[in-house]
Formats: sequence, C-alpha cells, structure tokens
Amino acid sequence: MSKRITDGLSRLQNQSRIPATTWRHWCNLLDLDPVDAVDVWEGICHPIMVATRKVPEVPYILQMRAARLELDIFDFKEEIPKLLHITAFLYALKDETMTGGKAKSALLKFYRKSALQIPPDQPHGLFVQKFIVDLCAVGLVAKVLPAANITLANVLKPVVEGHGSIEQIIGLGLKVLAGKPYADKVRQCLEERENAANNPLPEPDELSAEDWRRTLRTTTSRMPGRRSMTMAMITARWRGIRSRSIWQDSKTPCTPFTRPKRRSNRKSAKKRTRR
Repeated sequence: MSKRITDGLSRLQNQSRIPATTWRHWCNLLDLDPVDAVDVWEGICHPIMVATRKVPEVPYILQMRAARLELDIFDFKEEIPKLLHITAFLYALKDETMTGGKAKSALLKFYRKSALQIPPDQPHGLFVQKFIVDLCAVGLVAKVLPAANITLANVLKPVVEGHGSIEQIIGLGLKVLAGKPYADKVRQCLEERENAANNPLPEPDELSAEDWRRTLRTTTSRMPGRRSMTMAMITARWRGIRSRSIWQDSKTPCTPFTRPKRRSNRKSAKKRTRR
C-alpha cells in the first residue's frame, strides 16, 4: 500500500474516529479505491461533520459513491446533497408508507439501478432530476394503491429486481384512480412525470410566492389525507431541488440525519433564580 493511501487512511481515522481497518474493510466490500474514500471524506463527510458536530452516515454515502465512480469527485459532490435531501424529506413526512420496511436500502438499490441505466448522451444534471421525479411518482403510486401495508420499498422492489419498470408502476397507479376525488390531480402528476424527468426544472426563484401558494392550496385541497405526498410531488415537479450544499448553511447547519441542537435555557434560569 502506497504511503499516500496509508497517510490518507490514518487521517480518516483521526478525523472520523472510525478505525482505518474499518475504512479498508468498506473499500474492499465496495471494490472502492481508498483514494476515492479519502476524497469522499474530505470533500463531503468531513464538512458535514464540522457543520453538525456529528459523523454522517459514511457507509451509505460510500455506497452511493461506488455506484457513480464514472463521475469525478467534484460532480459527485454536487449530486450528493440532492440525494440526501430527498431521503431526509421522505423521512420527515413521518409516513410509514414512505419509510416502512427497508426504505433506505430500497432507495440505495434504486439509485444503483438508475445509475446503470443512464443513456450515454444524457446531461449530467438530469440524472438526479430524473431519479427524484421517478421516486416521487413511485411514492405517489404507493399512496393510492388500495392494498394494505403497501410501502415505497414494496413498490420499488420489482423495478430494482428487474421484473418491472417505472412506466408499469405508473400504469398500475393510473388504473386504481377511477372514482377517487383526487384522481384528476394525481393523474396529471403521473402523466407529466416523463416531461418533468427529462426537461430542466425551473429554479424556485422563477416562481412567484403567489404561484407557489396557489399550486399548493389547489392540489392539497383535492387530496384529503395525502397532503404530504402532494407536497413531495409539487416539490419535484414545480420547484425542483437546489444543488446548494447542505453543509454551507451557517444558520441551521444540519444534515438529513441530525437536527440542530436547541440552546439550553439553564443559564438564564439560574440567573432568574439568583435574582
């Protein structure tokens, strides 16, 4: 092993408090060059840790990196915040349909599968956009299917295992909408999925505040009990997800896996007691 790699793993151990042997084990399992692991830590994980004072889910990020080795680290660094944001968004919904079962594992498998099917002429930025739009469409289908205990992971399973496609999943969702009060809005979202996935989404600043409020109010009013997933679809369809790095927000430095700590009021309470 070269001195550069040895020094890099030693630095990873010192900064992350994760043993160098564990880093080597992860690299062997993922067939990942230790140099790539060092780049992921220094360019992505360490900045998150500095901002949040908490080590992010390193194995999860390394697995994503292993699925996108054709990208240089700078392009991957632009891609990863969007992926972490959509994962955090799904969990923030606190909906068992979205997070039940092995949801995070299913998302990772879907990400790998999508990465293997990228057309050679597809622009770099459209991959993440298509992934997020497809994921929201599948989540919406999971919400409207009449079967009990349906989860996002269940609906993604045939796609991940190669027994079905996103188009077939959407077709199944469209078939069960008959007679539902929210059918028109859901059908519109699903039918516009291909257009939303393959054309650059507008930046949030391009929409006025009134346009945003009107879209949200109109759509959610037609879908009782499904406000959270409607917001997900609106976010993917009309607003998009910015490529701003999640660790550059100095006001609220948090990752999808942590929450900002609240300030303690003990000191002020003691002062009041003394007075």
